[in-house]
Amino acid sequence: MNINKEKLIELLNLDLTLEYSAAIQYIQHAAVMTGAQFGDIIKELRIHANEEIAHAITLADQISFLGGVPTIEVGEIKISDDNIVMLKQDLEGEEDAIKRYKVRIE
Repeated sequence: MNINKEKLIELLNLDLTLEYSAAIQYIQHAAVMTGAQFGDIIKELRIHANEEIAHAITLADQISFLGGVPTIEVGEIKISDDNIVMLKQDLEGEEDAIKRYKVRIE
């Protein structure tokens, strides 16, 4: 991907909004997920929430380094009252992030 610095900052800020929303979504999903069989998954969601915050910090630092201002906007947060739907939402978010980051490094 051959882009200028301003466009890269714009794209990284988009990524940052989605890292914020992923962290919030994981926290919310972990809090409302029910059932003993989901205990380990709930623990993992909390770990992933912290990882998303770490990703957001890295992105914010990179945006600032490039001369941009890290956004405070939050992307879409998907919620559900169905445990399986929540997990599918989380998986879709991770798959989307992988696609976006692959494009960024090309």
